[in-house]
Amino acid sequence: LPAYILEPRSVLERISDMFTHPDLFGRISDGESSKERLVSVLQWYISSLHVKPRGLKKPYNPVLGETFECYFARGTSEEVHFFAEQVGHHPPVSVFTAIHARTKVNITGSYMLKGRLISPNCACISIEGRFDVIIPARQEAWSMSFPSIYISSLLTTPRIEAGGEIKITSLKSDLVADLSFERKGFFGGDYDVLKGSISTTSKSPLMTIGGKWSGMTFAEDSQTKTKSILFDTDRAAQPLRPHAPDTALPNPSRVIWERVTVALRGMDADAAQSEKNDLEAAQREIRRAREARGEEYLPKFFRILNEKKKSAAEDQWLYIGPSLTD
Repeated sequence: LPAYILEPRSVLERISDMFTHPDLFGRISDGESSKERLVSVLQWYISSLHVKPRGLKKPYNPVLGETFECYFARGTSEEVHFFAEQVGHHPPVSVFTAIHARTKVNITGSYMLKGRLISPNCACISIEGRFDVIIPARQEAWSMSFPSIYISSLLTTPRIEAGGEIKITSLKSDLVADLSFERKGFFGGDYDVLKGSISTTSKSPLMTIGGKWSGMTFAEDSQTKTKSILFDTDRAAQPLRPHAPDTALPNPSRVIWERVTVALRGMDADAAQSEKNDLEAAQREIRRAREARGEEYLPKFFRILNEKKKSAAEDQWLYIGPSLTD
């Protein structure tokens, strides 16, 4: 892709946007019941979606073996430490993990982008992958995935939308959350509509969910009809930016892409393109040399627990790197 359409950061760093509200992530373990904890998972999940890049820019495609480490801190007791590694090139799979320092709520998942043009005026970026939110204090885990991203009105004023059906489930609980990200219709409707429910696996509805994922979302108890706010971008605390400390880990993302980033921020598209071309050429040489030696690339910080032949993005991964909170 031409450098001028790039956002000056890697996909690995973009994934960390999920934790711009570390206090909500840590709060997941506070609920006394599975229902209360599922509501907290929803609050964090919705908060993780509303951070949008400035303009319609695409982050860098990470090189094989690239890593990104950072943390988000809203006070010393509300820190989330994040780490990601690019474990595949064809297909381009990113794997990530994060942990809340106080509650030890943690997450591990995979992330793979697939883009396609669905009409001359609309493109879709499917985010394949899954992730599990683990609550050690409750011996509970919730599994979920990502909505797709749609870029509509390409021929006029482009706009980012979310679309698709998401299900949040747990092996320990019979509760399930169903979310529907609805796109604006051609002849009517509204942008960023989110609808859903919390129910048992027997389909008994407990709560309904509505609102806008980019604004305010609410949950309504099916019996009492009382409403509570899940997340409101106007009232929420300011999303935090990641702190990316110097690291001794190999292939740090910001170092790999530093020259491209400097050129982009200096508004020098030609220099950014030249640096990007040089970086990609160097990576091709590394790949050819590895293939000539008959070597297969092995991730350094993650291992596959449960390999899925159907889709590399659906593999279940285990983080085996150094502690993120020491």
